[in-house]
Amino acid sequence: MPYKDPDRARAYLREWQKRNRDKCNAYTRAWNEKNPEKHKAIQNKSNHRRYEGRSKEEIRDMCYRQKYGLTLDQVEEMYEVQGGRCAICQRPLDRYTVDHDHETNKVRGLLCTACNTGIGHLGDSIEMLERALDYLRCHTD
Repeated sequence: MPYKDPDRARAYLREWQKRNRDKCNAYTRAWNEKNPEKHKAIQNKSNHRRYEGRSKEEIRDMCYRQKYGLTLDQVEEMYEVQGGRCAICQRPLDRYTVDHDHETNKVRGLLCTACNTGIGHLGDSIEMLERALDYLRCHTD
């Protein structure tokens, strides 16, 4: 590394990894496949440290913040606004998925697993959803 200062060296490495993401991912996948036991041990140790001593609510809050930039309170508020129902099929939500645009990461709402999986399999594409509607209309008696 071109820097003796550890902070500058870390910053340089992070930037290099961003520019070479495919190369880094390929290396990591290959290492994980060659070292499955070590990989599993590292994952378990990392997850254990991150979640150690935290309640389920704290863990959920951490996950929502990291993945969607939302707090657990904001997600629960969305649940209340939607009346505890899926935004698409309107069935009551026992469990829900935070639906988001995969390009912008903007949260759209809370969905049941079936609806979230359905629009995901159609690529979040309005065109594909319209084709699916046309198909169903053509084959409905």
